[in-house]
Amino acid sequence: WDVTLTLAQPNQHNVNFGNAKTGEIKVVKEDTYGNKLEGWEFTLFIFDEDAEEEEDEWVEVGTAVTEKVIMEDDSEEIFALFTDLMPGKYKLVETLEDGFAFFDPDDGIIDDIMLAAGETKTVTFVNVELSEIKVVKEDTYGNKLEGWEFTLFIFDEDAEEEEDEWVEVGTAVTEKVI
Repeated sequence: WDVTLTLAQPNQHNVNFGNAKTGEIKVVKEDTYGNKLEGWEFTLFIFDEDAEEEEDEWVEVGTAVTEKVIMEDDSEEIFALFTDLMPGKYKLVETLEDGFAFFDPDDGIIDDIMLAAGETKTVTFVNVELSEIKVVKEDTYGNKLEGWEFTLFIFDEDAEEEEDEWVEVGTAVTEKVI
């Protein structure tokens, strides 16, 4: 390092330099069965405690995508890695892929990652793959019928009252598919 010192005050004799060991945040992406998933994008932000406006508190650091990595012992792992990070408070935001829903965390955001100097933190995001339900309405002769409306409900195991256990998801009407 080349350092040039210019004395601003004649009585100033000390100059302090500080260095911080950088850290890493490793992001693991899984489905609800524990399968590691490739190709998922994450955006990392650092908290700026000196920001004057609330909307400026989180500063984007960058993005990374989960990918297969060959480790030193020749094993394979799938993860995204953010490196050379200064100590501080970080937030990770997941980009949701088609056909999936957030599961853990339930909004795709982890905003309380405290990274110490030289530390490697591993965080895991879990998503549930969406399913499809097909309803076919037939008469007693096996003829498919159009125009019948069905309402789909999901069971809410956290409901406090029995009448709140079944929550309407939506309705669909049978139609002719060619």
